[in-house]
Amino acid sequence: VEGALALNGQIRNMDAAQLITDGTAETLAAACLAIAAIADPDVIVVAGITPALHRATVDAASRSPVWIASGRAAIRLALCGDDALAVGAAAKAATCLEDDDEPMETVREMRAAETTTTPEHVPKYFLRAATEEEDAGALVDICVRTGGAGGSDASAQFARDPGILGERYALPYLRLEPELCAVAVESETGYIVGYAVATLDTGEFCARIQLEYLPGVRDRYPDPHQKPRAAWSAEDLVARDLHDPLCGRPPRGLDDDFYAAHLRVHVLPEARRAGLGTRLATELLGRLREAGARGCHAAVPAADVRARRFAESLGFRPLPAPGYFGFAFNDDDPGVAETKAETPGSA
Repeated sequence: VEGALALNGQIRNMDAAQLITDGTAETLAAACLAIAAIADPDVIVVAGITPALHRATVDAASRSPVWIASGRAAIRLALCGDDALAVGAAAKAATCLEDDDEPMETVREMRAAETTTTPEHVPKYFLRAATEEEDAGALVDICVRTGGAGGSDASAQFARDPGILGERYALPYLRLEPELCAVAVESETGYIVGYAVATLDTGEFCARIQLEYLPGVRDRYPDPHQKPRAAWSAEDLVARDLHDPLCGRPPRGLDDDFYAAHLRVHVLPEARRAGLGTRLATELLGRLREAGARGCHAAVPAADVRARRFAESLGFRPLPAPGYFGFAFNDDDPGVAETKAETPGSA
């Protein structure tokens, strides 16, 4: 196993083959302790291990002052410190970034909630661009775990087809609008804990998913139209929407010329109240503005008080279309304000 040591931004190879032999938590912990004794790093990033093995390794190495991180997302964080060691796959990725100063600067400039579980120079959460190849599974999982009333877990409702909700409300954006997709990542574990997706033109997006996305998805989820409507499950309702030739159309009563863009934000319950929803929304609203959007709409159920407060904290205001709020990028537009500063109680 090859390692890479980052000292003041300079990468040098070191041989860690004698330190890691079988991948168990105890052996990994021993390796980390040995590396810490040799190199005295602040952070050791171990890639290619499962979350459970990572946690077990951290527990086994509890007597070490070094911070042990895992996951591909932590690779760039390892490079932002003055002294960090990347082992295995993380080292290979770190080497690829050796001559690229931008990732380190990007991490240094990221803002995050206060944390006592990670070193001061590493944020508890950070945002990055989302990709279909790397993040599709996480977005599908978060979509169903936040897809119930008030952002609650809907896994029980979609026990038969847990992926269908994400295939309808998350994956089309990764496929067709990847530049308008972002994820929030927990620095210590590399877990994705939230995401935001958007589209610049909802009408055009509706047309594109019919041609470029839905044909393949419909084969996996049969149209339930032959069943009695009273017998439809939650999965059947979403499947019917997937087979609708107007799936994804702008809501009725919406000024879909001005509020052509739309936005979705999902954050897992355990990561809420850390400002992540606000950061994700603000990031994509900024991208929409740069792309020329005049306004943006978002679905906000009338009964969801938390979502309503969150939308209002961002500057969204109720629209004539029931269940929808709008955000205008132009201060002169009546009834809609500019994005407000992050609110402590937001998602």
